[in-house]
Amino acid sequence: LGREFDGEVSITAIEFPSKVTVRVTIIKPDNPAYDTDTPKLYGTTSIVLASPTEWVSFMGYPFKDFKEVPSQYKGVDGSALAYTNSAIIPESISLAGRNALLKLCNFLQSAGNFTFGESLVLASAIGDLRIAQLVDKPAVGVEAILPLNYFTGKTYDALKAAAYPF
Repeated sequence: LGREFDGEVSITAIEFPSKVTVRVTIIKPDNPAYDTDTPKLYGTTSIVLASPTEWVSFMGYPFKDFKEVPSQYKGVDGSALAYTNSAIIPESISLAGRNALLKLCNFLQSAGNFTFGESLVLASAIGDLRIAQLVDKPAVGVEAILPLNYFTGKTYDALKAAAYPF
């Protein structure tokens, strides 16, 4: 069983050889489905099976330190540099995702005693990044989800206690 969650955030991914069967239907211009605006996928239980039974969620918004130029904006034209004197890069999903990811990694480091590198590998292999909200512009939100059901023993206990100390 291979697994790559919704949010490959580093070089790490779990990839595996597999055999698949693909059925292709050619949709000709006289078919009503021809005007479909985008390809669609249909599934049954795959998303349900990929959903964790226990998880911790971390929200990220496109906020940054004043005068900081986040790495994904270095080397771009002057439009991004205009935001260096701001604490936000409006509507930046990538910055919101980075901030959610950093919260997840910080949690793994502090509660699970993982190094930053280990936490980044875990985030990429088992974590999910999801668009959480787009309506509260300019502060769009990305949620980083860490499934707890991949951890066992003392590590699981420590992570759960840190996430839910009640």
